[in-house]
Amino acid sequence: MALASPNQTSVMLDIGGTTTDIALVLSGKPLLSSNGAKVNSFLTHVRAFALRSVAIGGNSSVNIRNENITLGPQRNGLPMCMGGPRPTPTEAMRFLGITDLGNIVKGSKGHCQLGYGAWLYARGSSPKSDRPDDR
Repeated sequence: MALASPNQTSVMLDIGGTTTDIALVLSGKPLLSSNGAKVNSFLTHVRAFALRSVAIGGNSSVNIRNENITLGPQRNGLPMCMGGPRPTPTEAMRFLGITDLGNIVKGSKGHCQLGYGAWLYARGSSPKSDRPDDR
């Protein structure tokens, strides 16, 4: 809300490691939950944003399955740019300059991994049996 103009309608995102929370601001006013904040299945009647959480976050695993790039909801540890084993959305955000988390060179390996997997599927090969490392 701090970056939005007064009376602007906007969508706010809070991207965590495993989930993303989405809230709406309508004409400069946040949309509030009518029953207050919810903790587990309990309504607290404490004033809070009306949120929708989705099971995709910055550490969600990015994979190639049957010629499709899939995202989450599983998590395999840290993003590659921070020393983790698998590509995540954090590498894409790092590459695009949206964040300065981690090491861009380490993160680039994730993009190469995904690109190579897509190329293999395009030519009808299996990424597990036709990796350059296995030759």
